[in-house]
Amino acid sequence: MALRRTLGFFFNPHDLRRTAASHMTGMGIPRLIVSKLLNHVETGITAVYDRYSYDLEKQRAVRAWGCEIERIASEVEAPRSLESPTHPYLASSVTASPSEEQPVMPH
Repeated sequence: MALRRTLGFFFNPHDLRRTAASHMTGMGIPRLIVSKLLNHVETGITAVYDRYSYDLEKQRAVRAWGCEIERIASEVEAPRSLESPTHPYLASSVTASPSEEQPVMPH
């Protein structure tokens, strides 16, 4: 109740999941990867046979989302021009440690 009074509107922690998922897909992160991050259960025959963990893709997505949150937070502190690009979900923008190889995401 205190949070609702402070914010002036109803807030549910589930709103954070929905917001993150919407923004990640808007950034170009594939819906399958977002679904894996949200721990949604897949249905269908392919899901039965596909045992790949998608760990690298999920790590890249989380790093990209973290960068996007930092970008949004910095705009709140000091707005950037409208010409500034948003954070794309590209291998070149999300770097791995030197010992970690990043596979190219299929589109």
